[in-house]
Amino acid sequence: MSYLSGFLAEKRDMERAELENGVKREAEEYGKRLLRETVKGYHSVAVKNCRLNCRREHWEYVLLPVWTVTYQGRDGKMYYYSMNGQNGKVCGELPVDYKKVWAVSGLVFLAVFVLGLAGGFLI
Repeated sequence: MSYLSGFLAEKRDMERAELENGVKREAEEYGKRLLRETVKGYHSVAVKNCRLNCRREHWEYVLLPVWTVTYQGRDGKMYYYSMNGQNGKVCGELPVDYKKVWAVSGLVFLAVFVLGLAGGFLI
């Protein structure tokens, strides 16, 4: 624990047996999607049979640096936002109030437009 002093560390809460079927199903879906994306010259592609053969498996328990923010939006929905501390990739859903986005965009546009007009008259 001294290595992780000042940080929150959680032990795994799912065992390999619980994850194994989900991982294989995800790999199978990835294979189907990859197949559909590489076939060219047809209007549609239907996969009739797909079989995943795992030849070698290697499972390891690792500690990964992940920062997670959880908050409740004004609409009562819980939002999760995570960042991988190793490569900087982020995922999650942020609540966006489109009325505020358009209002701020309009104000910025108006200010730039007015400054542009004023600058045009002074030159």
